[in-house]
Amino acid sequence: MKTQKIVILSAIPLLILAILWITTQAFHMLSAKSDTQVLGGVVLLCVTFFFLLKSILYIRKKLF
Repeated sequence: MKTQKIVILSAIPLLILAILWITTQAFHMLSAKSDTQVLGGVVLLCVTFFFLLKSILYIRKKLF
């Protein structure tokens, strides 16, 4: 159980970096000229926020 908490705590910074990079790419796509890329940016943002929410709920469940 203690090892699992250490693994989760060490994965949190990587998760934060991944979320920041993905949202940066999504906002970059939102400013594109093509409607397809803008739609892709919107979908990417929605998927990212859903994944972030699920990750937070998982971490809260496992750590507390």
